[in-house]
Amino acid sequence: MFYIIFKEYKSIMKPYDLSVQNKILVQLKEQQASIIVYLINGYRLGGKLKDFDTFTVILEEKETQYIVYKHAISTIIPEKLLETV
Repeated sequence: MFYIIFKEYKSIMKPYDLSVQNKILVQLKEQQASIIVYLINGYRLGGKLKDFDTFTVILEEKETQYIVYKHAISTIIPEKLLETV
């Protein structure tokens, strides 16, 4: 019974509607806004969010691309304010 209900619910969901994190990442990707990413070791990366998946984000700065694991990210600071999620 639970499986049938979940299956029907899952089929009407958009894939990125699952979390606040994904909503924010979708906005950052669509707006192509510059962001600053701080890693848990204190390292700072800047650039634009090109893409993301369950475990990683791809940042692009000038002609360099960085693939960063989400578990290594401490903070993401967008250049502009985002719409309310």
